[in-house]
Amino acid sequence: LEAQLRNPLKLFDLFAGDAIKNLPQETKETESHLNSLAKNVLLSIERLTFYINKTNYYNPFVIEKFIRKLPNLKFFEIADGDDKFVGLLPISLFRKVEYHELNTYAQETDINMLNLEKLVNAINQGNILETFANSIITEVVNEHETLIDILPKAKHSRHGILVVISNKQELLGIIDQKSIESKIAEEVLKARERT
Repeated sequence: LEAQLRNPLKLFDLFAGDAIKNLPQETKETESHLNSLAKNVLLSIERLTFYINKTNYYNPFVIEKFIRKLPNLKFFEIADGDDKFVGLLPISLFRKVEYHELNTYAQETDINMLNLEKLVNAINQGNILETFANSIITEVVNEHETLIDILPKAKHSRHGILVVISNKQELLGIIDQKSIESKIAEEVLKARERT
């Protein structure tokens, strides 16, 4: 049991691993880019990556199109020019979704354009951490840490979410306290069955 619980995080399924990293700059390019993606790809995307070194690049209307077209989008990742993780913003800051009772996909989406403009301005001014200080997730764990190592970190984290990064400080995925506890319980039950 202890050996299983000491496996590195990179061996576990993490969420928000699928991302679009290079957003088009123009609205026209956005339509063709989104239309070129297969439906299963659109459904698998859980985060968009924004680079803090791309000043005067992002357009709130382009971002809005992505939000509307990606029903399972959960986070905006902020990275530096070398793809190193800076922070993670929950999509709930930018989108309010109402779900139909019989369908798990978004039926109506209200976009918070003020927050999208705030995001673009923060990237342009280089103050993303200050602008979104109350909402941005910056707590990280390394892919080589174990479930046992990170459980206390998750319990004490501000948002209950930890970002798993590689040795190069690139975002690999996200894990939350509930998932960690569930994986530990699963390993305990498997060990019990083996005895």
